[in-house]
Amino acid sequence: MVNGIEQFVRVRVDGEEVGVWNLGPNRESWETRSFDIPARYIDSPDAEITLEPVRPLLSPYPEYTSYGYWVTQ
Repeated sequence: MVNGIEQFVRVRVDGEEVGVWNLGPNRESWETRSFDIPARYIDSPDAEITLEPVRPLLSPYPEYTSYGYWVTQ
């Protein structure tokens, strides 16, 4: 991961693509980012949210480190 490079993650809910989350440039510091999932994608209490690389062939592993997620409704 190179400092200052934009980072993106594809977001899926129950296998359906919701959008691409722009995590912004890596500044090698603690950051809090948010991504809003429209209500129409959450149609069950057991929705599965998946994050995956936007370029799986070029970067098959996450280009970020996450220490946790908060989900609110």
